[in-house]
Amino acid sequence: MPKALIIVGPTAVGKTAIAVNLAQQNHTSIVSVDSRQIYNELNIGVAKPSTEELNLVPHIEIGSISIQEKNDVVLYCKRVEHFIQNHQKNIILVGGTGFYVKALTEGISELPKRNAKLRAKLALLYQDQRITAVQDIYKKMTKPYPLSDIQNPQRLIRAIEMGENYTEKEKEKYLDGYEIKIIGLEMPRQMLYEQINERVDKMMKNGLLDEVKGLLPFQHLESLQTVGYTELFEYLNGKISLTDAIAKIKQHSRNYAKRQMTFFKRQLTPQWFDANDTEKINIFAKTFLQ
Repeated sequence: MPKALIIVGPTAVGKTAIAVNLAQQNHTSIVSVDSRQIYNELNIGVAKPSTEELNLVPHIEIGSISIQEKNDVVLYCKRVEHFIQNHQKNIILVGGTGFYVKALTEGISELPKRNAKLRAKLALLYQDQRITAVQDIYKKMTKPYPLSDIQNPQRLIRAIEMGENYTEKEKEKYLDGYEIKIIGLEMPRQMLYEQINERVDKMMKNGLLDEVKGLLPFQHLESLQTVGYTELFEYLNGKISLTDAIAKIKQHSRNYAKRQMTFFKRQLTPQWFDANDTEKINIFAKTFLQ
């Protein structure tokens, strides 16, 4: 039976470098489990693997679709399923989108069709009045779709859209036929927060502002309602200063990391490792994947 090693952890903890190293050692491909790295037009702000890293190991679901294409967790899972059906070898999955990990490992029911007009309306509301206005709509629903992260605008908009049209059906298991192990990477909170702040500064130095400027005509899209982009859209639209935008990106990234860890610990059952203890991680991966 082929094996799937899934690596989770908060943003900026160092998942990509560890995954690439493990994939090289164990001669496997990497499947990204990141709801933002799937978009072709997003690069610096989503911390995609470097060109060198992409050349070292085959990567799946990195820049696989456009920001203007339809996407949801089921479509993502089906793309991964198509790959593994033709692969049938050991794989490493890595990412911080816990909802995607949960869907791949436990399955998820088919979701109601999208309502483009409603999504556009909610996205504009989010841009104009921030997330609290959208949260109020969700809280007033008579039969809301269960949502673990009410701070995530994409999940929030999708939950409102689904509304009373969602009914639980038999779940399709996408990693059926694979032996699965999940490991989690962690480090002391203050160290992680310092790495997050440093990474944001590096992103700005590497041209994140120019990347966001090029995406300004598409700022209304749901795929761009995400940390690192919404704050700089605010700056470019004259609502806040650049200094405030950068400070917001750092704060929102730290908040996101905290929510990620909460999800992983409540919704998943990873075996936790210190992200800096690469020797232990390497031994565990080699033993499992051999």
